[in-house]
Amino acid sequence: MTEIWQNMPSMAFKTGLYDGVSTIREARAHGDFGVGQFSALDGELIVSEGAFYRARADGSVRLADDTDELCFVQLCFYHPRQSWDAPANIDDQSFGAFLDQVLSFRNSFRAFRITGTFAKVVPTSPPALTKPYPRFDAVGALRKSFPVANIKGRIVGYYSPVFTEDVGIPGYHFHFISDNRSSGGHVTSFSLTSGQVDAVRVDDFALSLPTTTAYETCVLP
Repeated sequence: MTEIWQNMPSMAFKTGLYDGVSTIREARAHGDFGVGQFSALDGELIVSEGAFYRARADGSVRLADDTDELCFVQLCFYHPRQSWDAPANIDDQSFGAFLDQVLSFRNSFRAFRITGTFAKVVPTSPPALTKPYPRFDAVGALRKSFPVANIKGRIVGYYSPVFTEDVGIPGYHFHFISDNRSSGGHVTSFSLTSGQVDAVRVDDFALSLPTTTAYETCVLP
């Protein structure tokens, strides 16, 4: 049985709580596959096959240090039992309909991986922010984009049901890492030339509540 671990409610994160609440070392105990953000939004986290990557707004991608801090993360131990050939030219807009067909029951969480050759991917990352932090809905305009074409790599991600809005990240959430580790980040769009999709339904969700001073004083709407 697959379980997602998350280090804080998304509602708190969305209000602008970007202080680190978990280290990479702590996160390793909860999964080998996932997505997240580093403290002060200074980098996007991509976790694939147990490797924790940090993609920053300067375009760099490197392995994260165990002492690096995360302000948000979703992780699981990923053991897919099913895989499918991806339809030709599947993209971020059509992927959801495809996964609905092959892995039913939309009111569950899902973990998925897309591996292959991408006609294009647009990985992004915001710059490191300083306090007072803006709400997360204002961060999109600050993101730096690094479009790449004809590149081999993988997208790791989760689907969260709509009713988890205050806890998870509703809808599809994609992060990318290239095979040569030169490109990575939160994905705003992609198109796959050819490849494979694997996925698992997630039936359990574990939420940790931070004990930091910033979290204790966070006032939610």
